[in-house]
Amino acid sequence: MLEESSDGIVAPAAAMKTISAGAGEDVLSSIAVVFLTASPPPWLRVAVSGRRVSRDYIPKEDLLALSWLEEELDQVLVEARRRLAQSHADEDFHNRMGDVGEEVVMAALRHMRARATQVSLISDAYGYDIEAYLGSHPTRYEVKATGPHTQHSFHLSRNEFDTSQLWPQSWRVAQVIFTAEAFTANEIRSKHIREVRELDAAAVRQAVVDDTENFTWDESSTVTPAVGAWRPSGLILDPAFVTAGFRTAG
Repeated sequence: MLEESSDGIVAPAAAMKTISAGAGEDVLSSIAVVFLTASPPPWLRVAVSGRRVSRDYIPKEDLLALSWLEEELDQVLVEARRRLAQSHADEDFHNRMGDVGEEVVMAALRHMRARATQVSLISDAYGYDIEAYLGSHPTRYEVKATGPHTQHSFHLSRNEFDTSQLWPQSWRVAQVIFTAEAFTANEIRSKHIREVRELDAAAVRQAVVDDTENFTWDESSTVTPAVGAWRPSGLILDPAFVTAGFRTAG
């Protein structure tokens, strides 16, 4: 059989190694998929995008533990990720990552002595997550959290888009980009934040296709802005920031 390490990594137990010569690779791979889906390592959700595997997210010791799958490793990870995407645990993980992104922005605003309210804790109806005052006018932040290999696009709800056009001068996306190491850390600290950048409402409008007689989007859509549309955020990260890691979810 297979056994799991303390980090949840699937590797062949001694008994499996003894019989593996007589078992087909497809059988062993299928068993590995089941184990990885049942107890997913925290990096699985971000290391695999579609059919692409980014091994930068996978710790070296985990790659070593999975080396027995090498010829089939990418295929196994893609299939495990596909199954995980259909589970509640995957939703919990992404919700946790989004929550940490909002924590990062709130901590930065407090560090800058801004008056800030995390309105997402009140309702999703606002169309943004945080309202902050550094002067007399508000800034409305819709926070998106991501890793370095998935930073090129983000999901935007129809309500968020409509709100961005209602408040074009004050609404913006604040994208918190975490390092690859953040996805296996027990605690997230300021060193795990690669960058915070912003996208204004006008750039969002340019990236969104107009509704037509034959097409409209109601709930949410994936937005991929032009690379040059992003600009550095004026937020100053709190150097003392610390919160529980992503692995606390699912």
